[in-house]
Amino acid sequence: MLLSAGSAFAYEANDQCGSAQVVNLGAFSTVSTFSGNTCNATPDTLSHCRPYAAPDVFYRFTVNQRSLVYVDAFSSTYDTVLFFTDVCSTEQNKGFECVDDQCGTLQSQMVQLFEPGTYYLVVSGFGGQCGAFNIHFQHLPASDVLYKLPESSQFSSSTDNMANRGVPLLTDRTQSTCSGSYGGRDVTHYYTTCPSYLGGTLSATTCGLASFDTVLYFRQGNTPAVACNDDACGLQSTISGAVTPGAALRALYTDGYSSSSFGDFSINLSRP
Repeated sequence: MLLSAGSAFAYEANDQCGSAQVVNLGAFSTVSTFSGNTCNATPDTLSHCRPYAAPDVFYRFTVNQRSLVYVDAFSSTYDTVLFFTDVCSTEQNKGFECVDDQCGTLQSQMVQLFEPGTYYLVVSGFGGQCGAFNIHFQHLPASDVLYKLPESSQFSSSTDNMANRGVPLLTDRTQSTCSGSYGGRDVTHYYTTCPSYLGGTLSATTCGLASFDTVLYFRQGNTPAVACNDDACGLQSTISGAVTPGAALRALYTDGYSSSSFGDFSINLSRP
């Protein structure tokens, strides 16, 4: 860029990690959107998945409880790279997600589990590229144990003490919106969708498939609507809920009605 005498280049306010823009994640199922242009920034931090010097900007967010944090850069104008880290440094710390191209586009989408604390999102570019970007944050609560939600099928898991399977004793991490007292152990099954996703209806049931009093609920990162059920067939649960179109984080929770409600379960699932 050619500057006239006496003019100054206007860098993005969050060009440096030390001046990272603060993101208030807000309530679960809230979408937070930010825009900027990395061509108005300097290269500061190298990612571990695309270690090229590229102009980057920084966002700082705080997680207050164990959560899945989702971010995408869809509708940006260039080949983005997104990555998380926990300190200001010239290199991304190990153990954090880094993503380049997703959903058949040149833009990025990622989700990572975070314990309570403060973290950074870095918006960068592939091969030194820069440009105008839009990023979208979403977040949902996370259980002690998480799995990727499979396609429509029957699958099995447990909310019992899983220490003999190499998993610590499960605790009560999430709360249903329809029934039950606090204290029920829970398991999270999650997945993400792309911008071209058309949505539809998700159905799930533990009827005849669980050894305890279950509660099922389905949450999405881009809408406060929740599908939730306690007793649909005796002490087991059935839900059916609308899945919104577009790019988002989604999660199905299997919970116990109370602290004494836990055990093995299977779920019959149909999702669009």
